[in-house]
Amino acid sequence: QLQPLPPVVVGAALVVPAGLVRHLADPSNSAPPRARETKEVERRAVDAVMAVERMLTRTPDEMPPNNPGYDIRSIDSEQHLHFIEVKGRIEGSESVTVTRTEILTGLNASRNYVLALVEVLPEGGERVRYLRDPFSGKSPRLHFAETSTSFDWRRLWEAAGDPS
Repeated sequence: QLQPLPPVVVGAALVVPAGLVRHLADPSNSAPPRARETKEVERRAVDAVMAVERMLTRTPDEMPPNNPGYDIRSIDSEQHLHFIEVKGRIEGSESVTVTRTEILTGLNASRNYVLALVEVLPEGGERVRYLRDPFSGKSPRLHFAETSTSFDWRRLWEAAGDPS
């Protein structure tokens, strides 16, 4: 015969955002800004890279959403293909995530693969830098369960250069 008993609380937890704790401890030490509209940031980043590619007299073609490995395929005047993965981040971001498929595509396409880094400014405007063959130093032996890798945004930004 079963009989319900009143619940007994054995523990509790209070979850507080780290940014709030930092702000309450030191209001001048605010957390880096986060993109509220990630779709808008992504769209602005892709549009900026498409414009840069046209300025470089290439013919860019935006791939359909969720295209594996890259966002833009661009053809130069000598008919060489450039596979461009666009990573747009709001100004002040600390990291960027690259998927396993993007890394493998970058390793396979090597010199023809570009990681386009786009810093999206909240007040408007974008800054674009290109990092060619970005994964040449990464081991091609990714763990079988690895789905993505996070990179330090500033270190990638510093390693990248003007679009070419």
